[in-house]
Amino acid sequence: MSIFDISQPKDECDRKTRFILILSTILKEPLFSMYNLTAFILRKDLHASAFLIALLTMLRPMVSIFSYYYSYFGSAKLKDVKSNFIIANILAILLFFIMPFNNSAIFLILASSIYIMFYRAASPSWIEMIKLNIPNKNREKLFSFSSSIGYIEGIILAFILGYLLKNKSVSYKGLYFFAALISLANIFLLFKIPLRKVKDEKKIDTDTNLKILDPIKDGIDILKKDKNFNLFQIGFMISGFGLMLVQPIIPILAVDKLNMSHQEFAIAILVCRGLGYVISSPIWGRIFSKLSILKLSSYMFLNTFVFMIFLSFSTFNILWFYIAYIIYGITQAGSHLIWNMSGPVFSKGEDSSKYTSINVFMVAIRGAVAPLLGSLLILSFSLNNILLIGSMFCLYSAFIMHKKKILLFSKNN
Repeated sequence: MSIFDISQPKDECDRKTRFILILSTILKEPLFSMYNLTAFILRKDLHASAFLIALLTMLRPMVSIFSYYYSYFGSAKLKDVKSNFIIANILAILLFFIMPFNNSAIFLILASSIYIMFYRAASPSWIEMIKLNIPNKNREKLFSFSSSIGYIEGIILAFILGYLLKNKSVSYKGLYFFAALISLANIFLLFKIPLRKVKDEKKIDTDTNLKILDPIKDGIDILKKDKNFNLFQIGFMISGFGLMLVQPIIPILAVDKLNMSHQEFAIAILVCRGLGYVISSPIWGRIFSKLSILKLSSYMFLNTFVFMIFLSFSTFNILWFYIAYIIYGITQAGSHLIWNMSGPVFSKGEDSSKYTSINVFMVAIRGAVAPLLGSLLILSFSLNNILLIGSMFCLYSAFIMHKKKILLFSKNN
């Protein structure tokens, strides 16, 4: 029996969706791996300031506000889901084709921010198509399986990209360009995605489409109606805030304190994290259906706490940096599954894209504050103290998810 225990496809629509999900993951991974190295490249190659790194870290989640609106209106009608998903994937990669002709740190920040904006904007539509095309019992395991393939590819790419960047065989600009070309091949694949027909299709009126506050109102209504989803958002908000708080200091820690090369950093962030992800992903997939999503989230937040503590130890010995990223890979395997599958879990028979869109919007809220605050804390606190502060947010989040007490909104408000 496979560790992922994935049964045979139910029909042709199921089979095609599985194939495209896996192959699309493979084609998108080179650019996603380069994206993961962006902050380090900014510091190492472009000598970017702490403020510019914080700007990148802040824009990454903040652009999710646009992602939220794009996905909300893009999935208003079922027939629009596929086309808007493909358009988002095209827009995500366009600026990287100009990369060879630009040396600006600001342009790299802009290209990376637009990439992640449309990457996230496409997510709710993609999850909804998976929900429609693949039976419930296979979704989580197949999603974990495809993600693990991407991380295994990332491990291989780490050695290739790290070597090329370290020896300057190919400039970082050329690598972004070639990775975007591979992602372009993925676009043609996405046109082949089938879309299973459903009898009852909920639509949003044309007039409603013009009201900019409607997505927010719908989101608040969902949070009021579903207390467990409400608590789920609180947990991710607090832990995510702590994680984003420390993001601007990680490149500074790696370059200024640990004097890491491109290859050393790539091994940590792609190989070590990838190994943690691949090893733990089937375990997360198996226990997903056995434990409540809130209980599972509390364990994941606890892992994030351990990641930051181990990261602080790296100032004494660089080995802890690599161990920390193995832990982070385990954390991300759980987070990736929980965050993406929370929509289908909480929505039950309803449209899951609205729930997934709320996840995206909440990322933008915490991203507007946490990275900038982290860069300001550098002026007054040591890097280890900032890591300790961030870890406390994650520990507290694990605690409240276990206790199930705090809510964002309630019907009594």
